[in-house]
Amino acid sequence: MADLLLAEASKKYEKQAMEYRQDYISHGEKHINGSSGFIDYQDYGEWLRKIELEKCKEASQEDTPATTYFTIRKEDNKIIGSIQLRHHLTDELRKDGGNIGYGICPSERGKGYGTQQLALVLPKAKKLQIQKVMITCDVS
Repeated sequence: MADLLLAEASKKYEKQAMEYRQDYISHGEKHINGSSGFIDYQDYGEWLRKIELEKCKEASQEDTPATTYFTIRKEDNKIIGSIQLRHHLTDELRKDGGNIGYGICPSERGKGYGTQQLALVLPKAKKLQIQKVMITCDVS
């Protein structure tokens, strides 16, 4: 199994991030789980500003701060996944979404990376003093 690391999305990953986004587009996908709408942004800087603002949101019943990470395969520095850790559960997230949203790019699925990615984010949840994490899953 490949060695992975989590890194907060930042300017330094722009080239790899745009390649990651293109992988979804090339496979006809319209959504990137765990990315806070990255597929809708052609301007990487604009998307980075959005996720930076999300980290600073005040927790309420309607909103929650969230941190977005890339999952990077160490051997080739390729972004193979994205994962968003929501610091607080709103009523809506208790019904659909939970604390963690994550995805693996289409060309890298079926290799166990999702399980590894989830294991990497759990210590970050613990550091935020999240006692239990909730993840929802679509049957399909």
